[in-house]
Amino acid sequence: MQARKQLLTLIKPYLWRLLSIVLLNAVAIFFSILTFMLIEPFAKLIFKGKVDDLSVVGNWLMQGVALIIDIDNPLSSLTGIVVFVILLFVLKNLFFFLAQVILAPVRSDFIRKLRNEMYDKVLILPLSFFSEQKKGDIISRAINDTQEIEYTVLAAIKQLLTDPIIIIFYVVTLTILNFQLTLFVFLLLPIVALLIGGVIKSLRTKSKSAKNKLGELLAHIEETILGLRIIKGFNAQKHAETVFEKQNREYSLLQQKIHRRVELASPLSEFLGITMVMIVLVIGGVQVLNTSSSLTPELFITYIALFSQVINPAKNISTAFANYKRGVSTLDRLNEILEADEVIEQKADAINIKKFKNNIVFKDVDFSYSDIPVLKKININIEKGELVALVGESGAGKSTLADLLLRFYDVTSGSIMIDGIDIRDYVIDDLRSLYS
Repeated sequence: MQARKQLLTLIKPYLWRLLSIVLLNAVAIFFSILTFMLIEPFAKLIFKGKVDDLSVVGNWLMQGVALIIDIDNPLSSLTGIVVFVILLFVLKNLFFFLAQVILAPVRSDFIRKLRNEMYDKVLILPLSFFSEQKKGDIISRAINDTQEIEYTVLAAIKQLLTDPIIIIFYVVTLTILNFQLTLFVFLLLPIVALLIGGVIKSLRTKSKSAKNKLGELLAHIEETILGLRIIKGFNAQKHAETVFEKQNREYSLLQQKIHRRVELASPLSEFLGITMVMIVLVIGGVQVLNTSSSLTPELFITYIALFSQVINPAKNISTAFANYKRGVSTLDRLNEILEADEVIEQKADAINIKKFKNNIVFKDVDFSYSDIPVLKKININIEKGELVALVGESGAGKSTLADLLLRFYDVTSGSIMIDGIDIRDYVIDDLRSLYS
């Protein structure tokens, strides 16, 4: 739920652009429907040699053609219909193109802002966060996961800005042409939705697991490169290779499961769509054969052509929801960083410090990394101009003492004072400027 709210917040600045895309798509779909409605007069002309006894929409279209040419002449009518179809196709594709022109910068700008937000967060997070997290996993989230958002969520939004409108417009047209046949189609749709929904449901969990496993994989590669001297020195290449192969195999198996579910959604929806078309052919065919029915053969052909245009958008919507589920799980991983606590916080009434005057005092300082104690009861008084050397074995806490001075970490207990004031009371940037 949190990821969905964040997604809405991120999309909000582009709301007017998205609405304009919806409007352009609606106009393009309108021209597309008019193109298919010309099948009826075209079929009448081919089979009967004249265009009469048309549906309401067919009559309206032929009145438009009549403004240009003489529709009483069969050859002129045929030419006029063909020219009209070409013109409508040009207009349809023009408006679709304009919609994509508006959408392209929205997608790239969305990802740019998300990456900037991630990078800014990484800069202000305390060092303790990176001690507890694998750096390779953080890099994976900042680069791979943000790109995954574009391939999944933004691709899904692109489809959802177009395909539902296509379905609505076409279904309204189909209802006008034959209400009974369209009502039957609506009765079948919930069954189709339930079958496809079952495939999509498990995608989010699997996707998040796969992203976590990829992060572990990248972290292992980073640790291998940084510790290559130690690995070679202790002849541990075989162990490192075994660990990597195990993690890589687990990631590959997860990816296989995700791909199966994603790829199943599309053919399943296509199969169900074709099945629906066959059912409509049977029921519609019965109506056509019934001489008392208002459904003429030419109008039924038009109906089938229009109905076939609903199948791909319905399939795309199922794919879009599958992608959206994957994208939301990826956004959940990003949020683990974006919503991480900034442990090192600055007081509202923090004091400015521009110059070091007297001394630095460590008073009863204790510090622990998580639950592991590193420093205990440290008491040091360093006067200005005094040179102090910290000597000790690796891991004794020498670097930690320096990190505490800069407030990369805060002491667990006790205090560090500069010129008699606790460093937690100073403006952080001023404090660190004293050392830089």
